[in-house]
Amino acid sequence: MAIGTAYFDASGKKESEVLVVAGYLSPISIWLKFEKDWKFCLAWYGISALHMKDFAHSRGEFASWKYNDSLRARFLGDLLRIIQENVDNSFACAVRMSEYAEVDQQYCLREWAHPYAIAGALCIRKVKLWASKYGYDISAIDHVFEDGDEGKGDLFKLSSTYLSVDPIFKPKKASVVFQAADLIAYEHYKANLTIIKMDEEKVDVGVLRIPFQQLAGIPGSADWGVVLKENLVETCQKYNVATRR
Repeated sequence: MAIGTAYFDASGKKESEVLVVAGYLSPISIWLKFEKDWKFCLAWYGISALHMKDFAHSRGEFASWKYNDSLRARFLGDLLRIIQENVDNSFACAVRMSEYAEVDQQYCLREWAHPYAIAGALCIRKVKLWASKYGYDISAIDHVFEDGDEGKGDLFKLSSTYLSVDPIFKPKKASVVFQAADLIAYEHYKANLTIIKMDEEKVDVGVLRIPFQQLAGIPGSADWGVVLKENLVETCQKYNVATRR
């Protein structure tokens, strides 16, 4: 029986500059409290659900908020506070698609694993390392991903084969935690786009979006990662991914 659950969502696609998988881990009892707090906050603002693309571009339920910066800031601030109060740990991994494509020219990388699968499997690996560090049984943690993303078959294959973890796929409506995972995935995605544009491996967090700066204060943020060319080459060599001839 699971005592904790990690929820993950993705931002970006293989056609994007970067693809991110990110999410959070907490005990089931905490997620029950989180769901109550999150739903109350949404209802207070008259919103049925958070979809970051709609929020960021003032579409759908957020269309009338387009020029109301103070309302947008209060809403996002309240949601970020709920995340900070209820999350045991956070995990995020980004794959830079230009570097994935470069390695794919040398190795049969795309045949081996979709970039979504690589990012997702690395998030699961981060959960395993965290569980080992604190003496938790990884089998007592469910790893739940929003269903529907391209590459989920590869994710299941990588995780089951190399990490002995069978990820679970559920629709977004299954839990409001997916909305919070959408938020962290989106902000990590935007942060990586900024870093790529600046052509630097690391930048001061102060130049990134305010929501990302606030998320950077939650547990686990120091371990959010980016998969670079050298990491992909090492992975191909470690798992004997065939070279192209």
